[in-house]
Amino acid sequence: MKFYRVVRLTLLVLLALLMRPVQVQAKVADPKIQAAIDRGVAYLKANFPASTGQDALTAYALLKAEVPATEPDIAKTIAKVAAKVQDGQYDPGGASEHIYISGLDAMLLVEADPDVYRDQVLAIASYIVSQQGPNGDWDYPDRRDGDTSMAQYAMLGLWAADRIGIAIPPQVLDKAASWLLKTQIADGGFTYHPGTTRGYGNGKQTQQMTAAGGASLLIINMLQYPNGASAPAIMKEKNGDSGKPKSLLEKIDLTTDAAKKNKNSNYVPAIKSAALVTGAKAAANWLGRYFVLDTPYGAARIYYHYSVERFGALADIEAFGGHNWFGNLSKHLLSIQETDGSWKRYPTQKVGTSFAILFLTRSTAKMLNRAPPEETIGGGLLAGGRGLPTDLKSIVQKNGKIVETKAPSGPLNDLLAQLEKLDDIQIEKVQANIVEKIQLGDRKALIGQKDRLKKLLNHPSPEVRRTALWALGRSNDLAMVANIVNALNDVDLTVIIEARNALCFLARKPRGFGNTSDPLADLSDDAPQKDKDLAISKWHKKLVKDWTKWQLKIRPYDERDDLLEQLSAKKK
Repeated sequence: MKFYRVVRLTLLVLLALLMRPVQVQAKVADPKIQAAIDRGVAYLKANFPASTGQDALTAYALLKAEVPATEPDIAKTIAKVAAKVQDGQYDPGGASEHIYISGLDAMLLVEADPDVYRDQVLAIASYIVSQQGPNGDWDYPDRRDGDTSMAQYAMLGLWAADRIGIAIPPQVLDKAASWLLKTQIADGGFTYHPGTTRGYGNGKQTQQMTAAGGASLLIINMLQYPNGASAPAIMKEKNGDSGKPKSLLEKIDLTTDAAKKNKNSNYVPAIKSAALVTGAKAAANWLGRYFVLDTPYGAARIYYHYSVERFGALADIEAFGGHNWFGNLSKHLLSIQETDGSWKRYPTQKVGTSFAILFLTRSTAKMLNRAPPEETIGGGLLAGGRGLPTDLKSIVQKNGKIVETKAPSGPLNDLLAQLEKLDDIQIEKVQANIVEKIQLGDRKALIGQKDRLKKLLNHPSPEVRRTALWALGRSNDLAMVANIVNALNDVDLTVIIEARNALCFLARKPRGFGNTSDPLADLSDDAPQKDKDLAISKWHKKLVKDWTKWQLKIRPYDERDDLLEQLSAKKK
């Protein structure tokens, strides 16, 4: 019977995927890196693994390289993973690597379709939590010393669940934080199996485990303390910032609503944000002191590279101890790629190649909507019209160039008041201050300003409308989606682009539905105007269609009639 369930689910997955918009592969800035990714993708397509765990990793890597989920091997893997959940219970397959598999399975399903597979991801997250040891660790089924590597994949799986609205019980995160900080060595490093000589490093600190431990601390901090709020406020925010209620892993928590509230909503973590950040900084400093291009532990070498990518992206830093981690490690990876497109520095080439692709595509940075610095500054609103940057630091630009650093000035309501009085201000300065205030200050200030921002969407100045859209996209409020979707029909192209980027940020879809932020990306600067007009028209039509469908999908059922009418009208 299980075989037929898998076959049936495979067909349903293929049908669902075929109905989704086909994504166009987004190219990275460096053509040499993109060529290496393309060769690695070709190798994985031709040598797709069949073993449990490896297939989920490979499918996930291919999706991150923006290979369509309709690829037969990817679709079959998605169906197989989804079929591991029967009657609300998840079974990773009995393998000793159960937490690695669980984390990867959750990541794959969230990447494939978070709406379709939400129940399966809930079951996987419940399983991960159920396997946590009393000290907050995760390990192989027959051991209980704790495993820093497994803890990393447990946190990755729980983070994937959190991204689609499944709130992780704060006491689970608190226990994990306590175990990680207790097992961190005084110099900031992490070992594989704390307190033992098993595994890589023989009980000593290693680069891959230090990156893994530091990244796990940052994931916990992100989930436990979004915006630096207290635990009760976090749970309230989590349950209020989505069109769907966020589950509290009811499969494993106490059953009554009153008990859940007492156990989860009012839980105050013992490990504070400052301690988590301090631990992560110590790990980053250790990695900077002992930075290497290739670890001496052969079987786990490219595992190291992907761990560093996650840590660097989560920490939002481009260097460890003065070492540009992406520049140095990507150059090294390109130097050891085989002629067939694979990477051999792992027990199997398929695993090593998958890790290499995840590193080179900067997969975690994409997930966090954090572009590399050169893309952020070069593509920001002040530098040329492809949208406000996702993470503008304390900078001021003039004609696209940085001219000075500064701190945000004044509360957000005062800055918005300046924005409303366009004749009395310099628009670029206020734009920069608003971006900095939201990025570097208190994002909760947006809560009381959303009505004001919505009014600014009708301001006569395109620059003001763009700034308001950027801010609404950072509000984490899906109730703003309708206003942003309406802005896709603005008369100004730069405003439409900003609306698209705001939706990508709100939806946690950095690449949207395959629509780039530049409708003229495939045309030369001297292309005929009629070709440019046609490209913009096609881009805009698909943009409106895709995001209107998504809006319909996330809205409550009793509010969908108007959108159905819109879609019907667009089809006529």
